[in-house]
Amino acid sequence: MIPAKNCCQVYDWPSTKVLSIGKSGSGKTTLAWKLFLERKARFKFIYDHKAMEFSRRYGLRTCFTQDDMFKVLKQGQGTICYSPMKQFPGRAEEGFEVFCKFVFNVSEKIKGVKLLLADELQRLQGTNSRPEALMEICDIGRTFQIDCYFIASASNTIHNLVKGQITEAYCFLHGPGANCDWEKDFGFEENALFRLRKGLWHWRHEDGRCKIGGNAFG
Repeated sequence: MIPAKNCCQVYDWPSTKVLSIGKSGSGKTTLAWKLFLERKARFKFIYDHKAMEFSRRYGLRTCFTQDDMFKVLKQGQGTICYSPMKQFPGRAEEGFEVFCKFVFNVSEKIKGVKLLLADELQRLQGTNSRPEALMEICDIGRTFQIDCYFIASASNTIHNLVKGQITEAYCFLHGPGANCDWEKDFGFEENALFRLRKGLWHWRHEDGRCKIGGNAFG
């Protein structure tokens, strides 16, 4: 039996919202997966909308419905890798909204750390309309110990409210002409992002900590 709502709030949980960003093939997804895999959590939620890339690449069992996901929840811990291809074919953004609602609702009722991973974030929410379910996780999710790992190829197509919630970022090679306004505001040197070699990253935290160097493929 799932405990009553709101019995699992933790008001001093340090929020973690990581963004791995760079052009295609730069290593951003590889690093984000390593970070996600290394974190210990009771449940890990993956939105696998890119032709089931994560399930195929890492040998994960795919969930296609909420019933599939509840079967994992009943085990008391585990990884829920959800593909929207059956319930939301060609509608990844709509599926992500529903998935985020599911993650938040179950996280309200289950104690312990929960992680959310989403690739190509720029495709899953628009810059004009507020992504309600995702913002609920970003705004309130920390009290239910939800930490987020996002992957994106461009920052200018991510909603400002979402970008405002990022606590740390790993920047990889950016393509020519990429809009780096958010990266500059976060403290990154714009020109350096155009000179990075494949796999190399620069890291910054919102508190000012930073690291130059690191290889996603190393």
